[in-house]
Amino acid sequence: AGIMPSHGEDVKAQKRPLSTGDKTSGTEEDPQLLKFYNSEGEPVFITKQNFIEQVLPYNLQEAWENPDELYQLIQGMFDDNIFMEVQAAAEQLYAIDPIPGRGATMLAICYMHTDQLDKAEVVLNAYINEHGEDEIILTNLAKVYSYREEHDKAEEILFHSLELDPNQQNGLEWYMAIHTRKDGSFTKSLERIAAMPQSWRAQLYLAESALEEEGDLTKAMKLYREALERSPDPVEAMALQKISAGLGQRGHWNEAIE
Repeated sequence: AGIMPSHGEDVKAQKRPLSTGDKTSGTEEDPQLLKFYNSEGEPVFITKQNFIEQVLPYNLQEAWENPDELYQLIQGMFDDNIFMEVQAAAEQLYAIDPIPGRGATMLAICYMHTDQLDKAEVVLNAYINEHGEDEIILTNLAKVYSYREEHDKAEEILFHSLELDPNQQNGLEWYMAIHTRKDGSFTKSLERIAAMPQSWRAQLYLAESALEEEGDLTKAMKLYREALERSPDPVEAMALQKISAGLGQRGHWNEAIE
């Protein structure tokens, strides 16, 4: 039945990490331990090394043929910077996942973080060749080139991914970071994204910039209204929260209520 968790604790698929580390003891306040919950909902603390050796193999075996459970488990390991130990699991997910883009993305991420960039590129291009272009796949392909320090190529692919979906948060924020570093400001580059017909998230960031950098409430309100008109129906909660926070923090309560 595989390797069981130590002390008979049932922590399968219930991992909730604090952080990683190698200490052999600690308390809930100890930042060096991983935190789990057993079947009774009680917290269990274990070192990263003990988790990898004693708990992870059991959890992987239990989830091996279930793509949704396997995906959740692998994602949790990625959150704790555990990659090499779940490579076989990521390869298994890639083979069985009924959502091909998810399996390809997880395996490519695993390869990227284990210095196997060529393999990551092969997986992502194979997906594109079989299923067509996808914004998440392209954003991860851009990361492959970024890891290789081919930054112009990475930005070209990233921009194309934003042409497919200008509202993908990770890709958009990475694009902003690139141009903040290159140009000292993301405003001009973000205006290119905001000009895309489906864009609404870029408008939120530009409105914040108009308030913070320019103190231009009229411009910000125009951008906020444009974002709301273009955002999905129902409007994403994140959009409303961002607008309320942006206006409220600067004392524009009437506009926030409006």
